[in-house]
Amino acid sequence: YAPARSRWAAAVIQRFILASLYTGTRKSATLALAIDQPSAHAGWIDTERGVIYRMGDSESVTNKRRSVARCPARLLAHVRRWKFLGAMYVCETAGGHRVKDIKKGWMRARKIANLGPEVTPHILKHTAITWAMQNGSSKEDAASFFSTSIQTIESTYWHHSPYCQSSTVDALDKRVSRTFRGQLTK
Repeated sequence: YAPARSRWAAAVIQRFILASLYTGTRKSATLALAIDQPSAHAGWIDTERGVIYRMGDSESVTNKRRSVARCPARLLAHVRRWKFLGAMYVCETAGGHRVKDIKKGWMRARKIANLGPEVTPHILKHTAITWAMQNGSSKEDAASFFSTSIQTIESTYWHHSPYCQSSTVDALDKRVSRTFRGQLTK
């Protein structure tokens, strides 16, 4: 029983990490995600339309925004497979119930990976946004997708973008090259 339970706990952590890295969704919202089950009290992933509804219809809006977003194709393939295997939630127990917390599983995974206590589940949101910036996402799209303000994207993540300061560098390169060309020919 213990090895099977351990394997299931590892699968829950794997699913949590995948969903968090592909969506940048906070821990509590990721754990609450259902699969193809609209809810008044929790978010869900629509596998037909490829959309993530991060909050339920009757949940109140808080400072921790949870907007609707398109589901990345790679995550959508996983979620469809999980549904085919009988899953009702992104993170669920062996009995098919929603996982309420991953504290023990996260600590175990952190220990196995030899990571310190500063590595919390929230770091996955930061990683997702950083990867999006490194792969060329615009500030506006990232802010919308990750339910984060443009100001936060600019101040915390934009320096990771290959487009950060690119127009200024291009302008300076053009100006400098014209200036030097003129001086070299005289």
